Order: sequence, then structure tokens, then C-alpha cells
Amino acid sequence: VDADEALNDRSQTNILTIDVHQTLYGKIVLKLIVTFLFNFHLDGS
Repeated sequence: VDADEALNDRSQTNILTIDVHQTLYGKIVLKLIVTFLFNFHLDGS
């Protein structure tokens, strides 16, 4: 039972870590896209 609980805890921790990484990655990508579009708009004007 202890081993199963440890595995469950580890799985939940991994899921949380993945969520955090996805959120950070999403923010970075969004920032890059916004920056790119902004620079592109400035170049076009």
C-alpha cells in the first residue's frame, strides 16, 4: 500500500510539474508571438 501511495504521489507531482512547464512555455511562446507581431507592425508602418 505504501508503494502504491508513493507512486500516486509521484504521478500527481509529475502532472503538476507538467502543468507548470506548459504554462511557462505558453507564456514564453505568447510573448514571442506578441513581440514578433509588434516588431513586424512597426517595420510595416
